[in-house]
Amino acid sequence: MSSHTQQFGGEHTDEKLKILRLYLDYFTTVLKNQPSASQPFQLFYVDPFCGAGYWEPRGEDSEREGSPLIALSIDERPFDELIFNDSDPENVSSLKSIVDQNYTDRTVRLSVEPVDEFVDRVSPNLSKAIHPNIRGVIFLDPFATQLGWSSVEKIAGTQTLDVLLLFPRQALARSSPNRLRRGEDHRFQSVLTHVFGDESWRQLYDDEFIREFDAVRAQAGDQTPTLFDLAEIEPNPEYEFRAHTSAISYLYREKLSTVFAGVSETHAVLTSNGTPIFEVHFAVSNPSRNAQVLAQRGANYILRNFRNVQIQD
Repeated sequence: MSSHTQQFGGEHTDEKLKILRLYLDYFTTVLKNQPSASQPFQLFYVDPFCGAGYWEPRGEDSEREGSPLIALSIDERPFDELIFNDSDPENVSSLKSIVDQNYTDRTVRLSVEPVDEFVDRVSPNLSKAIHPNIRGVIFLDPFATQLGWSSVEKIAGTQTLDVLLLFPRQALARSSPNRLRRGEDHRFQSVLTHVFGDESWRQLYDDEFIREFDAVRAQAGDQTPTLFDLAEIEPNPEYEFRAHTSAISYLYREKLSTVFAGVSETHAVLTSNGTPIFEVHFAVSNPSRNAQVLAQRGANYILRNFRNVQIQD
């Protein structure tokens, strides 16, 4: 039990953590006996948004295990080292108490830093160039738009980490106005540029990109109404109109594929009251073809079963 339990989320948070548990079980099982008994991999778990250890859904009195305790509970092939970080010192203090009381036999590192500073500090130490026998999983679980693209690039550059990433689709949709006067800036521009790393988000308003995205949607059989179907919008040469909300995550996935060795072919959509709020994406930084195949085989199977998670909060 914890003296400091965070209250947030709901059933979609449970689903996100189920995905994490399933992948960690798969990851540690697959790597248990590789590459050989004489030189086993050193397995790392990294959690830059670790939280307090326990959490409660809003409006409920039911304490549940958060991501750090899920990672610590993997015991058939435990992680050799677990690295936890949170920007809130109270969360880290709570988690430290739990670790000190229950996991004294485990190698755990804790820190209190903004996520971008944390990733900048730890990613060089997890580099394949320095430690060729390291393999790990990093769980990127921001509440909203805290994760910057520069951190994503550094994680990809380690070439050792598998990535489960919670993508804040609703928060970014709210940051992307439906229409934008041609050439103008808007108040959420810095948020979008932080998440995407540059102004590539402006493609959401580009006719060529929208046609490409609509073709991909049609090929996938997606009949979800577009912005133009939902509202009677007259063409206006002064304005550019944003593509469908799901184009935000499509564009982000395209960016992931430019820095990671492999990106999962599917993703889980976490939906509250019929509205997509988060998505879980998976990427592999390891350039080894064998590592990519093994990682994506498990991730795609797990994510496919969660592809359209409908939650009524």
